[in-house]
Amino acid sequence: MNVIGVDLGGTNYAVGLVDEDGKILARIDGETKVHEGPDAVVERLVKSILSLSEGDSIFAVGIGSPGSIDHITGTVRFSPNFPGWIDFPLAEKIERRTSLKVFVENDANAYALGERTFGVAKGMDHVVCLTLGTGIGGGVITHGVLLRGSTGIGAELGHMNVLPNGPKCGCGSRGCLEALASATAIKNFVKEGFERHRESSLFKTK
Repeated sequence: MNVIGVDLGGTNYAVGLVDEDGKILARIDGETKVHEGPDAVVERLVKSILSLSEGDSIFAVGIGSPGSIDHITGTVRFSPNFPGWIDFPLAEKIERRTSLKVFVENDANAYALGERTFGVAKGMDHVVCLTLGTGIGGGVITHGVLLRGSTGIGAELGHMNVLPNGPKCGCGSRGCLEALASATAIKNFVKEGFERHRESSLFKTK
C-alpha cells in the first residue's frame, strides 16, 4: 500500500506518491507562497494530494513541516518562516479535505528518520542531520530514539546562538545560525551589500 509524503518548505513544497520501499512513484512540486496565509497553503497541498491519490489505495499522508510541531495532534505550534502559523491544526485541516489519515512531523526530524530508514544512515543508532534552505533545521537520533524535546524543538540546531547580538532571526532571537547561514540570510546579506556598495565590481558581474 502506498503513502503520500509532503515536504513543506518556506519557499517550495513537494508532494510525492511513495511505495513501501521508499521509492517515489510520482511527484508534484510548487511554490509554498506562505505570504498568502496558511489556508491558501493547505489548499495547494490538498489539490496535490488528491491528484496523486486518485485511483490509488493510500495508507496515510506524512508531512514534514518546519517549526515546533505537536506530532501527536499534527499541529504547527510555531514556525519562524511561516507568518501566522500559530497553533495551526495542519493535520486536521488536510484530513477533513482528503479523508486520509495525516501525520505531521518537524521536517528535519522527518529527514533524519528517512535517512535512518532508507538512506545513508540506515540502521545507525546515532544520527545528526541539518536541513539547509529558507531556514536551517536539525534532526537528531540518539541511541535509536528521535530527539524531539518536550515542546518539539529539542533539535532545532538552526536556532543555536552562534553570534551574540547578531542579526535578528525569525524566531525573535538574535545571532541564530539560521539568521547567519540560511538561504534567506544570505539573500539579505547580498541585498545589504548591494545597498552599501553599489559600485563594487561584485555586483557588476553577470
